[in-house]
Amino acid sequence: MWSEDAVFGVLLRGFIAQLMVCLTRLTVEPARTMATKFIASSLEKLTVTVVATEDGRNRRFYSNFDPMNQAILATFMGES
Repeated sequence: MWSEDAVFGVLLRGFIAQLMVCLTRLTVEPARTMATKFIASSLEKLTVTVVATEDGRNRRFYSNFDPMNQAILATFMGES
């Protein structure tokens, strides 16, 4: 049995996840016709390594990304 707060927490996380997928479909051209499970599968393979440099800046290194990840990063983070 789950407590009432646990049920609300799961529902809230599911709602936020679906909201993010819908926003991705609206703003990222290649994702418009892609199913949710394929968008999620593409994103769960993405790896980002952040390395702090001596001058206080952060460098990001992306690996395991595909064209869908690249389109999502370019749209939401302003990077290409």
